[in-house]
Amino acid sequence: MVKVSDEVRGRPTMSDKPRLVLISLDAVGDHEVDALLSMPNFPRIAKRGTLMRKVDSLFISNTYPIHASIQTGVPACKHGIVDNDIQLPGTKGEHWRFHVRHFEVPTLPSEAMKADLSVCSLMFPVTGASGARYNFPEIAGKMSFLRRMFRTFRYGNKRFIFSSLFRHLREVTATGVGHGDELVTSISVRLLQKNKADLFMIHLLDVDVTKHRHGATSPEAAEALRRLDTRIGTILDAAWTGPRADTTSVIIFSDHSCMDVHTAIHPNQLLSEAGISTEDAYFHCSHGCCFLNIFRPDHRKEIDAFTDDFLKISGVARELTAEEMRVSGASREFERGFSAARGYTFGHFSKGQHGYPLDNENYQVFYAASGPAVDAGRLGEGGSLLDVCPLAADMLGLRRWPMDGSNRVFRADDSTPSSGS
Repeated sequence: MVKVSDEVRGRPTMSDKPRLVLISLDAVGDHEVDALLSMPNFPRIAKRGTLMRKVDSLFISNTYPIHASIQTGVPACKHGIVDNDIQLPGTKGEHWRFHVRHFEVPTLPSEAMKADLSVCSLMFPVTGASGARYNFPEIAGKMSFLRRMFRTFRYGNKRFIFSSLFRHLREVTATGVGHGDELVTSISVRLLQKNKADLFMIHLLDVDVTKHRHGATSPEAAEALRRLDTRIGTILDAAWTGPRADTTSVIIFSDHSCMDVHTAIHPNQLLSEAGISTEDAYFHCSHGCCFLNIFRPDHRKEIDAFTDDFLKISGVARELTAEEMRVSGASREFERGFSAARGYTFGHFSKGQHGYPLDNENYQVFYAASGPAVDAGRLGEGGSLLDVCPLAADMLGLRRWPMDGSNRVFRADDSTPSSGS
């Protein structure tokens, strides 16, 4: 029997389909773009495409709610991922919101798969059990190596993960700084060269880890930025050469900035010292902010008196506004929220931290895009990270679902429905 090719049938072949490479640069602020532009590789996408600067991040400015918005085009009050983790008094361990069951709206990978596009997700937050063909989810939190691997295999694609670990043993067994990003980069390059997926979602977090350990403005952070630029170049080389180079679009975005910290405040310890038990009230600590839950309304008078004194502490900047509580989704889970002053953090101490409100200095982010529909060498500014998802959907030719952002990079084809249609 003679096989009829897809070209004869009139169907688009895989090489005709649009391909998108979405790269997340964790904890890189807009104020660091000038440094990136002085390096060998990041300027390539700025020259080849459009660079958007002075972009607003999303509050709560932590990794998981932001990456959830990148996948959905809506803020946390709509998609449901309020913070990185769930904190409850008396519980042991960390409970991170890595599983897709936490989503309350459609996502970019789920809509791509509905459109018969193949998805590759590498350490991208909130992709656990996504069903992507190539899924290596990030399982964050403090736990043993064996427990982390068990969860990685359980909520990712077992065959793909095993194959990746076996093929990249050198990166797996490495112990140097940023070796996790080296593994992600190597897997990305192999799959791009072998034309294995239509949507790549890649998360690089060496800079974030380094800033937490050494500080946002430390020499180590500057070196991590240089390592990041090298990895960007390696991925761009693989994306822009070989199969489907002509139909490949790239989006590089940063999720949040990072601030230097010298002092940690422990709100629950202060509650205890004031004679208020965790059965009465409890603080959820999100680094740059903390959120109060009141479990015993009959003790509200003494709890309110405590919060009045709490606001007078030098490391507490202010109470969060009703709008900040609403748009972040915090009002769904907590009664009140508070912001840390510059140099302070709530809960666990790190020399660099995020999770602050968006009115802080040097706290904006950026994204850059290149592709067949994108103007080369263009510089823009403004908007928010909610604009990344509609841009990604248009690049892939997906039918839009309701989003709050808009594609600020190019005018999509009229056949692509607008936001909310």
